[in-house]
Amino acid sequence: MIASSRGLRLLAVLAVIASILAIVSVTSDQRSAESAPALPIYDTAWDLPFWANEGEAATYLDHLQNAGYTGVWLSLFNHTGGGMTATSPGAGHPTASLNEGQFQLNDGYAAHMTKILDMAHARGLKVGLVPIWGVFYLNDLRQGCSNGGGGGSGAGPLKSWNSYWLGQQIARKFASHPAIQSWVLGGDNFCGWEDVNIWRNLAAGLEAEGAWQPMTYHTAGLQSRQLQFANEGWVDFLSPQTGHCITAGEAEAALRRVKNATNKPVWAAEMRYEAAEPDWPICPAHGPGNPPDAADITADVQAARRVGVAAIMFGNNERWQWASGGALGSRGGGTAKVFSTFWSPGERAFLAATGGGTPQTTVPPTTPPPAPTAPPSTQPPQGDATTVVIYAAGQTGSERLRLHIGERVISDFDVRVTIASNNLQRFEYIVAGNVTPGQVRVNFINDFRNADGSFDRNLKIPGIELNGNYYATTNPAVYSEGGYTIDSGCQPGNKRTDHLACTGFFQFADVAPDINPNDTTPTSPPATQPPATQPPATQPPASQTDSIVHIYAAGQTGDEIMDLRIDGRTVATWNVGGDIFAPRYQEFTYRHDGQLSPSQIRVRFLNDLWAPPIDRNLRVDRIMVDGVTYQTEDPGVRSKGSWNPRNGCNTGEKQSETLHCEGWFQFN
Repeated sequence: MIASSRGLRLLAVLAVIASILAIVSVTSDQRSAESAPALPIYDTAWDLPFWANEGEAATYLDHLQNAGYTGVWLSLFNHTGGGMTATSPGAGHPTASLNEGQFQLNDGYAAHMTKILDMAHARGLKVGLVPIWGVFYLNDLRQGCSNGGGGGSGAGPLKSWNSYWLGQQIARKFASHPAIQSWVLGGDNFCGWEDVNIWRNLAAGLEAEGAWQPMTYHTAGLQSRQLQFANEGWVDFLSPQTGHCITAGEAEAALRRVKNATNKPVWAAEMRYEAAEPDWPICPAHGPGNPPDAADITADVQAARRVGVAAIMFGNNERWQWASGGALGSRGGGTAKVFSTFWSPGERAFLAATGGGTPQTTVPPTTPPPAPTAPPSTQPPQGDATTVVIYAAGQTGSERLRLHIGERVISDFDVRVTIASNNLQRFEYIVAGNVTPGQVRVNFINDFRNADGSFDRNLKIPGIELNGNYYATTNPAVYSEGGYTIDSGCQPGNKRTDHLACTGFFQFADVAPDINPNDTTPTSPPATQPPATQPPATQPPASQTDSIVHIYAAGQTGDEIMDLRIDGRTVATWNVGGDIFAPRYQEFTYRHDGQLSPSQIRVRFLNDLWAPPIDRNLRVDRIMVDGVTYQTEDPGVRSKGSWNPRNGCNTGEKQSETLHCEGWFQFN
């Protein structure tokens, strides 16, 4: 938000609050939260698809629209209905079946889910879809998994070898639906066992069949789990559960810890649920006969807002389980009980404290990736997975590297072994499908040198392994930016060096494997070297299909975070400095493997904050694609987050360079 618009935006927020005050009186503590801008708000109705029929779902979605919710999170597989083979009362079909360990989605149930998505879209509501809930289907809570690990040994049907195919099936059914806002993996797994490869492969299967929307991992409510998988490349935003048994102060501390540990957006995804009565052995704040009430809900929202979360979820104990009597003190009662929770004291308090949500009167067009040119595969990739190993050491022991496979960010790793120790740290990651060395890029992402040179981060990466085959960074085919040599410094090229002294990367090439110096014998024949008279290449291989994207941007505080998305995939993230008022712009550059059109490009502002005197805003003057300039204020450029008095920060063709709220510019 710009300073000159603060008063106008506050008036718009107060107008929303006034409509809420007409139906609910609030305390003075609530009013301090209400003066802040409205948050995106989502309800949680995990089990609605299983229990509700089409008419019941429509009534529920009407309520969300009328209350001003941004959307709802729903679970494809049920929590309380007896598992995936039980018949859904709402659909008249089971969710899925198992055939030799492989999931097979039921077409009738999928059609029922699609109708629910259609109705949400017609009301301008967005859906976060949970493909499958971890604590029930990765482990098996129904067979006695308890806090501490009992039964938590992978007893459920979801495995690393079948999760990829499940992701493919779900994406084919639902990925193209315009109501889908995000994919919510994980799910309340407080059992003692969890294999990250299950979620990696599920995410890869979703993506392989067209799921381009952001993904998250929804954690269990244990503090030890709230940063679980936070640095995984497939996790676009964090959605920690703070839990149903803690105070607002404890929840605030937990959310702040998560937010301070990442540059990714953080959602308050499961705070205390209204009317929940946990019967866990250790539950000091709540329990049977002492459920969270409206004052507790208000306190939780205020805590989340102080942290600066990007969105927040509401929860009512009967609504999430569709009053099935399944958990946390539910007395059952079905649909009639669910409908009685509309405008409950807790919900009214939640709406007042959040500013009433951000209802969408129009549904912005989405930009899915281009349709595949070949028919989609019906089987997981041959070989199932590739084991990627990176060998690295750092100058200071505080270096960080990032693994890319193609255009996909896979994971970040902290390098703690120093170069001076003459040792190497080994990082291993398993990727679904067959990966070639030419798809692998390893980035050095936190280069830093202080003024006197006494602290200087540098990264040494001698090589990588793919399923045991070794590829050295000193191979003449490996291209680097930030690779250091005495004669040319950090200039890009085929440098035959294993050191990155500047922010940059090693881009490997599809060549024969090298001799692995970490083994006593080579794992494969050494690569064929070029003739001695042939000089090494000084430029990357010529390509007529690569595109270069330049973004010219400035931040208001210098703490703004911006990312670049191509065809719905995040390909680069930057901290933005510059001067939004001068204006003085920074230039950010990205090289894309393949030709780009501006309509494939979205620039996002990720960490808006208004906590006077702090006011984060992002100004994007223009982008340039292959030498052609596209202005952000041009007619036809859509944005979400650019403020005007007509419709606030909602979506539209605003002809503005500035994002005052979290949002994006979509070029055309």
